[in-house]
Amino acid sequence: MSETAPEVPQVRYPRGMLPRCCLYAALVMLLGCPENALKRVEPETGLGERELIVSPEVIDFGLSAAGERRTEAFTLSSIGSAAVHLDTLTVQGSSAFTLTSPGAITVEPGEDVDVVVTWTPQSYADNAHVLITSDATTPQLQVSLSGAGLYAGIEVTPSSLAFTSEYGESAEEMLTVKSVGTIDLVVSQTLITGAEFSIYTGADSSGGDGAFTLAPGAQRSLPVTYTPPGEDDVSTGNVWFSTNTANAVLAVPLYGEAAVPCYGLGEAWDRGVLGVGTNGLYQIVLQNDDPKIPICMDQWYVFLSDVSQDAIAGDPYYDLSGDYPFGSVTIDPGDEAEFTYNLTTDYAWWCIEHEQYTQPFVDYDFRGARAPTALLARALDGDQDGIWAREAEEPVVAIGRTVHYSALAAGASGPGGVVVWNMGDVATTATVTETLPTGFEASAFSLDPESSTVNSDSSVTYTWQVDLDPRQVSSSGENTIYDEETITWTLTRTGDCDARLTAPEATASWQDSEGTQLSTANPLVIHCE
Repeated sequence: MSETAPEVPQVRYPRGMLPRCCLYAALVMLLGCPENALKRVEPETGLGERELIVSPEVIDFGLSAAGERRTEAFTLSSIGSAAVHLDTLTVQGSSAFTLTSPGAITVEPGEDVDVVVTWTPQSYADNAHVLITSDATTPQLQVSLSGAGLYAGIEVTPSSLAFTSEYGESAEEMLTVKSVGTIDLVVSQTLITGAEFSIYTGADSSGGDGAFTLAPGAQRSLPVTYTPPGEDDVSTGNVWFSTNTANAVLAVPLYGEAAVPCYGLGEAWDRGVLGVGTNGLYQIVLQNDDPKIPICMDQWYVFLSDVSQDAIAGDPYYDLSGDYPFGSVTIDPGDEAEFTYNLTTDYAWWCIEHEQYTQPFVDYDFRGARAPTALLARALDGDQDGIWAREAEEPVVAIGRTVHYSALAAGASGPGGVVVWNMGDVATTATVTETLPTGFEASAFSLDPESSTVNSDSSVTYTWQVDLDPRQVSSSGENTIYDEETITWTLTRTGDCDARLTAPEATASWQDSEGTQLSTANPLVIHCE
């Protein structure tokens, strides 16, 4: 009798699955053993051993009256697998915020600790933050703190004012006052120090103290004026605001400087800082001896010398429409400008005497007489013979001043005057005019004017008729003698004026074969002290 082996049950696995033993065998074959034996992998949690978080990260206490206390809290939570040790909890910023220290300095895993913050308003905008340091994975955390107390606040821009005054004239700058608090800003007084400064706080300012009130967010612009006592002065001061803010008083520093952009030739001559002469190259040299102020030359001028060639000199590219004293020639402090004979492309001079010789290293006189137009036209064309011919055939009149610059206080007097002369070989009668600005009058004339006319702007124009004989020319190289008339007067300041005035030009007009000719003198500059 034969024996039959027992039937082994068959196990069918779903498609795609292998028996566990086969799977293990496959892995062993793939990875090797024992070096790459399978190990158990723990699921990742995303947390380190020490993890600390804070909530909330921002605390806004809102709006509160002065002296009222409010409290809020934030929570520190340990969410790691190990305890977190707190090192410090400090408030950085406004002292309006204080902390109630937590009882524990160690936060166990899963534990929460509350920290209480107290706010006592100190201003309209208290801001700070709590800095939390620990041995957690993130060693520093912050909680931002803010609160708005019912306080007034002031912001003034700019924080200081600097003024620059040209020629001593008044200068104005603006201050802006803004209410940046949570209640009305009350400015109970606005005070300005420094006699040269003034401020206007508005028509609604009360009591003459510059008081005004601004609602939160409102602002006001205040003009501040600087009027220097002189043309070369430095002044300092402050604007003081007395307010209902926590600091009560706010000061804005003021600084003013009176600057002179440049002197005209006439003013520089009267101030003693303009030198005129010739050098060894027979150039006419204008020297600026002022240590700080440039000298400007606006037009062509007449220069006279008893021992050298009388001349007209200037820049061929000058701007006839320039505003005195500014022009195309500027001589810096300590510098000089050189004018070369017979040029049409650079600073130049031209002869107005036919017989006189040019001498080196001699001085010239300056009267502020601008080159007569008939001669200037020929100089700009490079026509020296034409200049001499014009003088030989026609009258040529120049007009200058005896005084170019005058500083007068209210009611004070000083000298004034003009001088006219004929540089031609033909006699003439010249009509001379001088116009004084409003607030000034002339008296004690050396030659009474034929008329005085009050103009629409209240200035006064004086007029003279002056007979001038021909010049006397020497044939031996000696100096030419001109027939001239000097008219002087006393100038008195009778009214108000603003720092510095430039009076109209003095004029001389005459007739020749081509019609009416005109010459001018540089304006009289008056500084009102």
